[in-house]
Amino acid sequence: MLRKPWKTVEQNNGTLSIFGNHHWIELEYGIPEWEADAARREEREANLEDYFVYKGIKYFISEFMSVHNRFHNPNPPEWMKEFDGYMNDSFFSGVVIKMGDGDNQGYVKAYTFIS
Repeated sequence: MLRKPWKTVEQNNGTLSIFGNHHWIELEYGIPEWEADAARREEREANLEDYFVYKGIKYFISEFMSVHNRFHNPNPPEWMKEFDGYMNDSFFSGVVIKMGDGDNQGYVKAYTFIS
């Protein structure tokens, strides 16, 4: 259950609420479902990918769009620039992430956004 928003962003088309607790989530390695079948058919090892579990759901880093990619995302909204990646789960909501660096490399912070 979502509690009080960590941050609210006023926009021209309404208010956006961001929920999260700032906890670092450790990245793990696994084979995504979409690669596991191919690996069995070809009898080779599939590439392991980074993933994390947030609110009981497994998210692979490769599923997120980079916020700072000038080609695929040339004009991200201002509120999104403090994050490293995003993934929509509907037209009005999704998950944004901050990747760890330095001492927190191998960790990620995840937040839910709802407009």
